[in-house]
Amino acid sequence: MELVPSPRDRRLGLLLLGSSHVMNTFQVRPFSNSIEAALVSLSLVLLCKMTPTLEKASYTPDLKFLHPYLYQSYFVHLLAVIFVIGIFTRPTFLIFGAPIAYQVALRTITSAETATRWLQLVVPPLFTAAATCVALIAVDTLYFRGILDNLVVTPLNFVKYNFSFHNLADHGLHPRWLHVFVNLPMLIGPCVLWLAVRAIMEPTNLFAGKKGEVDVISRGRGLEGQCSQLLMFYLPAVIIHMIVVSLTVLSVQPHQEPRFLVPLVLPIIVLITNTGRLARVSRTFWV
Repeated sequence: MELVPSPRDRRLGLLLLGSSHVMNTFQVRPFSNSIEAALVSLSLVLLCKMTPTLEKASYTPDLKFLHPYLYQSYFVHLLAVIFVIGIFTRPTFLIFGAPIAYQVALRTITSAETATRWLQLVVPPLFTAAATCVALIAVDTLYFRGILDNLVVTPLNFVKYNFSFHNLADHGLHPRWLHVFVNLPMLIGPCVLWLAVRAIMEPTNLFAGKKGEVDVISRGRGLEGQCSQLLMFYLPAVIIHMIVVSLTVLSVQPHQEPRFLVPLVLPIIVLITNTGRLARVSRTFWV
């Protein structure tokens, strides 16, 4: 609901997501990639939930029960925790989450009236992130060492291992184009990939012809509808940046497995669903 405002498009998006072989294989098992994908999706949802307080136009009486600053700060704290857990799950989470973090930083800067107010909004979540990091290091160290000695920093070990060419060679070396031309089409299907490419090539037309529908939703749902209107201006850009940045960075590594791209499945489906093109595809597409 937070990611796809139109009920009709949401049903089609859920059908496409539920019929994905990725959802019925990877996402029903506790792979680190599956957990990473869930955390990326949750981060997008939290970003959308904090949308009403990121734009001054949405400071309406609907929020009179909660000060906008507290509302915004609450979701920034949650995102800080999710980001740390995501990085400890797989440091590649930072690649997928970078556009989300950039959007949060940008929106908090534009919504804060003074530099002091921005620091008050941003600094406490940094302490929350640091506390979460310390807690996870302590848990990992106790699990692997038994005592809090010789600390185990999981993301650091992950990076050290994967920067070793010899370690990667043990798992197999692949051409740099494998993610783009083989792994991604394998995960989401060539037809879905074509729809995603069209959406990326025409980002300004993502919601063409749907403004009236979004306006109806807005009038009928109050604050949620306002969130939907604001959402349509920047969510496509966030997802497009996520796709481009993650494919670029992950393609630098010579070891490329399809599961590394699992976190892109839901964002890509959200992107093409919000274009309204799923309602216009042929029956052959669904078959």
